[in-house]
Amino acid sequence: MAELLDLKIKGLIEQKKWSDIKGLLSELPAPDIADLLPVLDKPERILIFRLLPKPLFSEVFSYLESKDKDALLRDLTDEETRQILANLTPDDRTE
Repeated sequence: MAELLDLKIKGLIEQKKWSDIKGLLSELPAPDIADLLPVLDKPERILIFRLLPKPLFSEVFSYLESKDKDALLRDLTDEETRQILANLTPDDRTE
């Protein structure tokens, strides 16, 4: 599933179909998006995360592995990082 989704997302990125990507992301469960992010290249991963609907930001982040969380936090702006951390449950913040 992640591989097929990866190809579809990469195709939409190449075509610069941002609204199609946003629509696709809004239909996917958070765990599927979290599985997709680590297989994307860094610029694609950041772009996808920034295109996520705001309510999904923290939920997707909570499903990432610790090393993937750390990498993503390094790549995002301070404001994006604050938004994610502010919406995490206390248990997820301590991981």
